[in-house]
Amino acid sequence: MAIPSRQIGWGTESNLLWQILKQLTRLTSVLFALKQVATPKYKIYEALISQSGGLNPLLLTSGAVEIGVTYRLLGVTNGSDFSNVGGPGAGQAVDDIYFIATNSGVPISYGGGSLYYDTGAPIVNVVLENTIGNIWFIYNQIGAYTVKSDGLFTQNKTVPWIGSGAEGVTNGILTGSNYASVNSVEIYTVSINSSVPPVPVDDELNYTPIQIKVYN
Repeated sequence: MAIPSRQIGWGTESNLLWQILKQLTRLTSVLFALKQVATPKYKIYEALISQSGGLNPLLLTSGAVEIGVTYRLLGVTNGSDFSNVGGPGAGQAVDDIYFIATNSGVPISYGGGSLYYDTGAPIVNVVLENTIGNIWFIYNQIGAYTVKSDGLFTQNKTVPWIGSGAEGVTNGILTGSNYASVNSVEIYTVSINSSVPPVPVDDELNYTPIQIKVYN
């Protein structure tokens, strides 16, 4: 709404109200501009990851977890509490929840449940930034791994990127990533030295940077 022009003959009260309205309009414009600047254009996940070995599923029913490893909860009860290692707390744990351990140590309570994990899946060495939400990693097959989420990777608005593997393109190793679905981003590592087509290989991610942006 436009501010009316100041009129000749206005009294003190009218002039005061006009000045207040003018200042409020200016303040609204400033706040709107600040909001436009402060609102991020995208959510981001950025981390350093490593991978070694092949498919090797294991089960934990007691003992310590390892930082950076993806765990899947199985057979948990209301008494299960993994909040001290980055998982759900008591009363929140349900089957088929995945989490990446943020600490190495013994969970508060397994509650009769188990933790499934795969030593061949990529581990997270360092999370540099995460404004997307719960993200985890799984091993698919040699040279093929998946970054998973619960519907957080918006179609046509998700841009994944991964750095070179341990040996790099100059030594015959190609690393890449691509969008697969709202739930997954794929990672692959292949040898391009002497074979056509390229041959998938493991053991090539070593503190390799990965970045996923989800635009608004």
